[in-house]
Amino acid sequence: MIANRTLRLSLLILLPSLACAPPPEESTGPAGDSAEVEEVSSSAVSLEINPNRRLFGTRKHCRLTVKVWACTSTTARSPNHVSCGVDSGWVAVGGGAWADYGTGDGAMLMASYPTNDDFHTWTALSKDHGVVNPHTLTVYVIGLQLHNTTSATMRANMVRVKAVSAPAHSPQVLATVPAGYLLVGGGARAETTGAGQFIVISSPTAVGIAPGKSWEARTKDHGWEEVVPVSAFAIGIKPTINGISLRNALDLDYSARVDTGVATVGERLTFGVPTGPGVQSQYWDGPGRMVFRVGPSTTDTTLQLWRASSKDHLWVTPGQILAPLLSLSDASYPPGSVCPY
Repeated sequence: MIANRTLRLSLLILLPSLACAPPPEESTGPAGDSAEVEEVSSSAVSLEINPNRRLFGTRKHCRLTVKVWACTSTTARSPNHVSCGVDSGWVAVGGGAWADYGTGDGAMLMASYPTNDDFHTWTALSKDHGVVNPHTLTVYVIGLQLHNTTSATMRANMVRVKAVSAPAHSPQVLATVPAGYLLVGGGARAETTGAGQFIVISSPTAVGIAPGKSWEARTKDHGWEEVVPVSAFAIGIKPTINGISLRNALDLDYSARVDTGVATVGERLTFGVPTGPGVQSQYWDGPGRMVFRVGPSTTDTTLQLWRASSKDHLWVTPGQILAPLLSLSDASYPPGSVCPY
């Protein structure tokens, strides 16, 4: 079953035009609606650093340990901009975010990405669109630690790759880690300066049933036109560090089709430790479905269950959502073996 689901992911990556309909022609909002949208740029939205930060959960596989920290904005507002960091001695290999809009009309993610090259923080940006909806934003950062290995040694064996697309209504781009690195995580950021573009895809690629080398990012405008680039970020790690051999793997699940409203899927980690949760919003007709959540299940501090959610907004659009999840394991101790550590 995993093989079939992963093949489906691979086809979506190779043929993205089948996954999402083109952006809508409307440029003034819903018919009969005189609402305006607030223009936003990530550089102009005040950034909260480590607000309400807490350790969310821990998972271990032999000589690998992962911890997830969560940071939630201090107030409900829109737009919302939050950065969350790992503890000293850890390196950030992935992350996610949740725009929790409660019972309102909705808020979606515009960015969820590794902040810079020091592998310390994860940043996300969210906003409502056309209908006012203050919301909280929670950012999750995934920290990795290897047995008897300093974070400086780990950073020296890691790479963060950024790729920027051409400006478009629905821009798309791949960031690819160099040869000699394993893909462990990644993110997406709409380079918005106006009405806003929202995440549709932030996902690892696949080669058959194995992880690929690239992270794909795709965003879109929605009703109000904006032609901007999207940036994709890929995080890679050397396959052997301090004598510890690493293996990456990919799990994938997808939701049932919904005619409108929220689509949610839960992905269960099968082995190792989670490093790179991804998301793909799939739709065929209508102006689009955007992502508002990707991260751990709020009820599972063992970090085995991960969730992703998308929604249509203002216009009805049927579709479903896919949740790929990258993981790492200690290659010297495959499933069924006994780890002495």
